Amino acid sequence: MSSSNRAEPLKIAIAGGGLGGLAAAATLRRQGHIVEIFEASATNAELGLGIGLPPNGAKILESIGFRRENVKPIEWKQAMVISQRSQVPFPSDMEYFVQAYGRLWDACTRSALHTELKRLAFDKESQNPPCKIHLATPVISCDPETGKITYGEGKTSQFDLVIGADGVKSRVRPSINPDPSATPLMTGLCTYRFTLDKHLLESIPGVEWVMHEGPQGPRIWIADNHRHVFAYAINCPQRGEIFGLNLMCKDTRDQSQAKWRVDVPREEMLARFSDFDEALARMLELAPPMVTLWQLRVLEPQHTWSKGKACLLGDAAHAMFQVLGQGAAQSFEDAFLLGELLPLGTPTSAIPGILKRYEDIRKPRAHLVQTISYEDAVIPEKRGRYMRSLDLQIPVMGYDAVHELGRCKLDSILVSGGAEPTEGIVSPCPLVNQDLGQGFGLVVN
Repeated sequence: MSSSNRAEPLKIAIAGGGLGGLAAAATLRRQGHIVEIFEASATNAELGLGIGLPPNGAKILESIGFRRENVKPIEWKQAMVISQRSQVPFPSDMEYFVQAYGRLWDACTRSALHTELKRLAFDKESQNPPCKIHLATPVISCDPETGKITYGEGKTSQFDLVIGADGVKSRVRPSINPDPSATPLMTGLCTYRFTLDKHLLESIPGVEWVMHEGPQGPRIWIADNHRHVFAYAINCPQRGEIFGLNLMCKDTRDQSQAKWRVDVPREEMLARFSDFDEALARMLELAPPMVTLWQLRVLEPQHTWSKGKACLLGDAAHAMFQVLGQGAAQSFEDAFLLGELLPLGTPTSAIPGILKRYEDIRKPRAHLVQTISYEDAVIPEKRGRYMRSLDLQIPVMGYDAVHELGRCKLDSILVSGGAEPTEGIVSPCPLVNQDLGQGFGLVVN
């Protein structure tokens, strides 16, 4: 084949080397493109404890070469829920997932998942060149029209495509959408996080139900005042089987002034949950002296995710509450679609139109998941509804990303050199301007 007929790769920059950024890097590498990741941290090590892999996200990962055995997941077969009112654990069978979605829900450590995605992006097994990563090199700004980024200490480079996968605090997002609605919203909620070794739980009277027939699924406490405790088992290479605990409640701090992530004394957490459940209190007393407090911020559904040669992905586009376990899965759906829309040989002139098509397909879907997670976290009468409702679960976890490619009409985009602009999709249920009840509100920063 002559050089004039050779399918040329795109030169792609990805801001952010987290789960979504690495998934995008892996999918685009599979297509044969040249991918560079610009990561703010010096180590590119994943923070956080465990993560759930719902069926819709796991299927996508396996389609790009993910090896499930490498993350040593625990399958969730039964959830257990206890409310402040009943004080009686209520089992919820999860084995129907196999029939409904083709697989169970997996849970693993975030670091294991991150490591496996790095293998897909950087290993030398593939015939395609490995992605390149620049550590301690955040993207500072982006010119969407030219594809030029400014990074590190002021250096610049130009790319055919720039993907902002740099999280809720994205530095790429303002260049695509400078509107105030693109500012992360202060939710008034926060979450405490820590882990416990399995053997410690086995010694606590009154929590036998947590370990019922082994750690086969999440254990959930629901209380008043927006308090919610989520415990789950994961396999940790260094410690064996451990339990991760997330405790969500109102944030008593001024979120506009408070750090987004800070270590606080265990006693602060105990004071917030001491009146709920004696068995839970005994579990919390085993927490390390310092636990991590994260303030929760989300994005209002955005009217645009792309401009020119730049687009957003994952939390940078649709940061949401974590109550559905869909945050990472939605970023994987974004990454998969981008990879499929950008085969080797894609002309650079087609990129703006392809990115608009990416938006048209992904935005309604991500906005739906954002809305359900918001309602489940914030609206008292809708809390826990997702766990109880197949009508809500099926559209979320039963989603088939491969089937959605039938709506892309990729050939027409490539032939025309870009799709016609489409009108912005109005959010089906905006996060702001709702009656959230006295004492709670979302405030635009």
